[in-house]
Amino acid sequence: MGKGNCEFKGSGGQYFATVFIHLFLVSFITMGIYSPWAWVKLLKLKASHTTINGKKIAFAGTGSQLFVLILVNGFLTLITFGFFGPWALCKLFNWLAKNTLADGAPSQFTGTGGSLFPLYLIHLVILPVLTLGIYSILGFYRLFAWKEEHTRYGGEMTTFGGSFGQFFKISLISWILNAVTLNLFAPWSICMFYRWQVHGLAVGDQNDIEHFPPVKVKAFVSIVFILIGLIILFGLFSFINTVLNQLDNHQPKALDTRKDAGLSRIGKVKVETPKGAVPAAKISSSIITPKIDPAPGSSQSKTVPKDPEKENQQLLQEIKKLDDVIKKEPRNADAFYNRGRLYAAKGEIPQAIKDYSQALEIDDKNVDSFYNRGLLYAEMERYEEAIKDFDSAIKLDPRAADAYCNRGNAHYLMGRTDAAIVDYSEALKIKPNDSDVYFNRGLVYLNKGDKANSDAAFKKATQLGSKKAEEYLK
Repeated sequence: MGKGNCEFKGSGGQYFATVFIHLFLVSFITMGIYSPWAWVKLLKLKASHTTINGKKIAFAGTGSQLFVLILVNGFLTLITFGFFGPWALCKLFNWLAKNTLADGAPSQFTGTGGSLFPLYLIHLVILPVLTLGIYSILGFYRLFAWKEEHTRYGGEMTTFGGSFGQFFKISLISWILNAVTLNLFAPWSICMFYRWQVHGLAVGDQNDIEHFPPVKVKAFVSIVFILIGLIILFGLFSFINTVLNQLDNHQPKALDTRKDAGLSRIGKVKVETPKGAVPAAKISSSIITPKIDPAPGSSQSKTVPKDPEKENQQLLQEIKKLDDVIKKEPRNADAFYNRGRLYAAKGEIPQAIKDYSQALEIDDKNVDSFYNRGLLYAEMERYEEAIKDFDSAIKLDPRAADAYCNRGNAHYLMGRTDAAIVDYSEALKIKPNDSDVYFNRGLVYLNKGDKANSDAAFKKATQLGSKKAEEYLK
């Protein structure tokens, strides 16, 4: 650590009462309102234990001055979304300097908000945000060194030589011991920091005083902190993505009890490939669901029977109930949505599309209506309309993997192979263990003549249990 010509002789025991009674207890009881007065007491105590170039130090500021300073500049920083921060800090540093007296002579602060702004933006905002706060300790050191280099204690030339290594060591020790002692170590932490700060000052206009060069942090140190933060950030995102994928993969397939239940796993690619022909994808027409949402007022859900005739009668009964609901509540989007599903199950596609469209006129945020109507448009080979509906579903739910998959199918059937591959890849980011999507992507690569990528996709689909992909590999 750089050693200047200034001394601090305070100890943690001398600061214990001020820290715990004023800074912690009374500030807590007053919900922080008393904090400025507590900090002024600490600054006065620090001044009484400090000599700068052999001169006694006194602090003349008051709690009311600090309270107004924090209130006004904090408000300006808040309403400018932090952009006033550098100017607010400079006002604080200026107040500290003019109230720090060396043998009665006030100190001066020469920094400006404009000159502080680049340091503030890069080292206190951007890099800490990108590194989950890891870089903050280096940013605070840069800020503190900048503040000391722009302060003239007692009006005399001042330079600063406190090293980042010592600052980091003090910060680490304080963090560990305060965590272990439930902040009982706080007074000693404060004194360690004060000692580092004061001992790092070289003050005086005399020729025999050895001043420090401007503070510089080695680029290597900055890079290490940035890399550590980015690695932790990447690891956190990977962990969250893994957890979300696991939740998706273990999500129950039964319909939700809400009328606007989750997306059905329907409309995947089915393939029929004559010998020697180029593979062609076809949208499945199966939209029958295992359970239909009950009509309003119904006590429980109805199970659709397996017998076709009974199934048809059951669907007609449910449609009739929804007809009655719609007559009473013509703006009931859920009723139109559920009736659309029932008509789709009966194979009455135009009527199903009409009901989904009516539901969307009432509620244009219904992801399921967009998705299921898109499937029906695709079945009718109205691919542009299908793609528009899948676009809307994805916009409302960016994690709708089936919407990506079926939009890719529609692009493929229109000859847009590159767009199809992009959509399949997006679907796999959300559900990386979906064998059907790997199989679809393999088909598209095969049609493009890209056998290497096609085989890779089919192999992955086979590993995930796709028999169709296994046959292609054979």
